[in-house]
Amino acid sequence: MVQTMTRASSRACRIVALVFGLASGWSTACAQPLAQPRSQLREQPLAPQGLWFSRRGLDAKNNKIDELISKFGFICWRNPLHPRPCRIETELVSLLRSFFPNQTVILRELRALGATCRGDDRRLACVVERTVEETIWAGGHPPRLFEHRILIGFLVEETNGALGYSATFDKTEAQKFSDQP
Repeated sequence: MVQTMTRASSRACRIVALVFGLASGWSTACAQPLAQPRSQLREQPLAPQGLWFSRRGLDAKNNKIDELISKFGFICWRNPLHPRPCRIETELVSLLRSFFPNQTVILRELRALGATCRGDDRRLACVVERTVEETIWAGGHPPRLFEHRILIGFLVEETNGALGYSATFDKTEAQKFSDQP
């Protein structure tokens, strides 16, 4: 009997807390900001709030390598204590595996995507270089311009009649310009 009353009072407390929580949330949502005269609104400069960025130098719509760089290349951080490939490196190897397993075909496909390649009958090595300019605005602060230099290495080797694939990704960045006082 005592346990039943304790459970009932506990449920009642939860329901009351839920009702008060909803009521305070509703009053906050219904609160209107004070109206400002239109003359004051025109004088304030428009500045992006939050975080906004743009990138130039990649053709993500027409180039599969640029698309992978755009999606996964800017989120690759190396941890020296747990070295493992970045997501972009596994995606680049998947791209290599998607081509017909013939070095001549792979060579033609990678060159069409902007790679510089050389090799022989057993080994094909290709390099892709990109320079990307990134502009970042954060919370109304002046914009910052960064230059990212990206180097991708592809290696296709034939061993015992089968092709082995690997890809490496390296990115360096430097701040080019800042309007900070």
